[in-house]
Parts: sequence; structure tokens; C-alpha cells
Amino acid sequence: MERDLINDPLTTAEIVSIREEVGDLIPLISKKSPKYRELKHEDLTEQQWIREMSQEPRLIKRPLWRVNGHLYVGFDPETWAKALIT
Repeated sequence: MERDLINDPLTTAEIVSIREEVGDLIPLISKKSPKYRELKHEDLTEQQWIREMSQEPRLIKRPLWRVNGHLYVGFDPETWAKALIT
């Protein structure tokens, strides 16, 4: 079953765990989010970004999906095709 990240947002602990798995917070931030446009000129720490992401789930790039133990962030047709073929 899929999780609706808008109505059931990730906790800060979940975001931290995903960030550790991905290796950086930047790929998790949705730059299309209105909240991102509001915050992008702020000098936020990673912890502040994580808190903002837990409060405004649209700041998190979606979808988050796991295939064969690998976590993918966002929609990229080439990446999806390769992941689903292997």
C-alpha cells in the first residue's frame, strides 16, 4: 500500500533516515514547492530544512519509491525504466 505523504507526512526521524540513505538533503527538496520559493533565500541549516519538510510535506520531492532495496527520489522516466527492468 502506498503512503499519502501529503495527508500522512514524514516525521523528522523518517526524513533524517531518508537523507542518510540518499547521502544529501538537496535531492529531497522539491524546488517546485511554493514553500521552497519562500525559503530558498533563507540561510537555513539542514536541521531547519528537515523541520520545514516535516511541517510542509510538499517540500519533499515525490515520489519516493524503493525498487530492489534502492530508494529513488522524484520522477525521472529513464531512471524508472532502468529500475523496473532490472
